[in-house]
Amino acid sequence: MNAHAKAIGILMNDELISRNTRQIIYSFAQEYPSAFVRIVEKVTTPKPTQDPHEKVILDLLRSGTGQTIPAIKMYRELTGTGLFEAKNYVEKLKDTYRIVT
Repeated sequence: MNAHAKAIGILMNDELISRNTRQIIYSFAQEYPSAFVRIVEKVTTPKPTQDPHEKVILDLLRSGTGQTIPAIKMYRELTGTGLFEAKNYVEKLKDTYRIVT
């Protein structure tokens, strides 16, 4: 699959985008394919972080289903934060990187 098709797939499968908006996006994508790919890559690529624990937690979340609770426990052990803060951190990572567990 080329970058253009992949970019269209990413946006067209987002349930938060209305049908009219999808039509506008698709038209733009057809008229300006290289610009469209660059925009989608910029929007969907998470920004690098300075958090040293993020990679460990992401690896754990991506290792399989049902890893949310172990990821929360791991973050608490690594940082000494409370349950609420650790849960919020892990949920934010899952949302940012679109991880479904």
